[in-house]
Amino acid sequence: MKNLFFATGLLAIFLFSCKKETAQTTYKSSEIWECHQKSQWDSIKIHDKLIGKWSWIYVVKGWGSGENATDGKGLTLDFKTNGTVDVFQNGVFQSTSTWKMHPYLGSGGIETDPIIERTDGGILFCDDELVFSATPYDGNDNFFVRKK
Repeated sequence: MKNLFFATGLLAIFLFSCKKETAQTTYKSSEIWECHQKSQWDSIKIHDKLIGKWSWIYVVKGWGSGENATDGKGLTLDFKTNGTVDVFQNGVFQSTSTWKMHPYLGSGGIETDPIIERTDGGILFCDDELVFSATPYDGNDNFFVRKK
C-alpha cells in the first residue's frame, strides 16, 4: 500500500511539473505600428537598425492562412553591413543571402537573394522588436527580437 501511495505521488509530481509550451498570442502588429510611428524612419535608419542578429519568435498568419504559429522557432537572421545575411536554424548555419533595402507601400522593406522566408512585407521596429509585416496584402506578420 505504501508503494502505491509513493508511485501515485511520483506520478502526480511528474504530471504537474510538465509544462506544455504554448504559443504567445499577444503579438499585435497594430501595437508595433504605433510604437514604430513614434520615430522618424527612412531607408538609412531602417538599414542601420537591421544590422545584427534577430531571432524569430512568432507569426500572425494572414487572411485564411490558418492559425497563428511558432513553426519558425529556432530561426535566427544575422544582418551584416556588407549586404549579406546569414540564416541559422537552431544555432546551425544554413545559408547566406544578399539583402538590400526597397520601398514597400511607403515604408521600408528588404529584398533577399536567394529569398529568405519570413522577410516579406514592410519593416516595423519597436525597441528591440522587429516585424516583417505583410498584412496589407493578406500576408503574414513575422515577429523577431534582437539577439543580444
